[in-house]
Amino acid sequence: METHTDRTLIAPTATEAFQSGGGWLCARRMCAALLLLLLAAGLNQAQAQIAFRSAASAGTGSTAATIAHGGDGAQDDRSNCGSITPGLPAGTAAGDLLVAVVVAREDSATVTMAGWNTLFSANVAGQEFQSFVFWRVATGGDPTTVTQSGTCDLLFARVSRFTGVDTTNPINAGPGASYQNTNSVSTGSVTTTVAGAMLVFTAHIADNATLNSTPGGFSSAYTIGDNSGRDGGLALLYSVAGAAGSYGPYTAGKTSGSDPNHGVLFALSPPPSGLTI
Repeated sequence: METHTDRTLIAPTATEAFQSGGGWLCARRMCAALLLLLLAAGLNQAQAQIAFRSAASAGTGSTAATIAHGGDGAQDDRSNCGSITPGLPAGTAAGDLLVAVVVAREDSATVTMAGWNTLFSANVAGQEFQSFVFWRVATGGDPTTVTQSGTCDLLFARVSRFTGVDTTNPINAGPGASYQNTNSVSTGSVTTTVAGAMLVFTAHIADNATLNSTPGGFSSAYTIGDNSGRDGGLALLYSVAGAAGSYGPYTAGKTSGSDPNHGVLFALSPPPSGLTI
């Protein structure tokens, strides 16, 4: 009889298949596929981060708003004890920064502004001359009453507004102030800590004088004189600063010869940058 060899094919085990070389090919394909998945996941994450940063920049993102002068209200004055109410600038809205510039022509007067912060206050003994700068972040329905009590004479004030200011920390630097009895008004110096701060120069004069020149780069919001009671003069100038650093002193010319005066310099903060990734 003829003997037949059993030729039944038996499927190789996984180990045998792997060892025969096909397994290496399979493993390499699996690694390549896994690598492609990881690369795709990384790309999607990067795209999500870019989209988030773009959305932030479009809203309250990494580019800070530019501070701008938003106008000035009507001045007010009186020549005896009591209160004055300078007008709010037109268009005042919640979040604006309000700045009140005040002169009082009496050494013994007490001058207050309820609901406002005092940035600068100076009394020149023997000159019947006091200067003040007050500030407040607008909330709506803002009070503007300035009250003089004690021994009183001229009280004179005006309110300005600035938009695009950091409402949490609006004052970046200053005040840097200087007193002189000359025919010009000079400030002290300030050092800003951020780029794009707004420099504000206020002039307080013991005469109904006005400024007749301004430092380079500054714009004039107003310059006004008043002859109610003892005379007084007020002015406000502003300029957007460049890089963080030292600014001032600055000098502006004035009319009417030499008079006691204060020049005050301070800087307003732009809003902080938004989140970055």
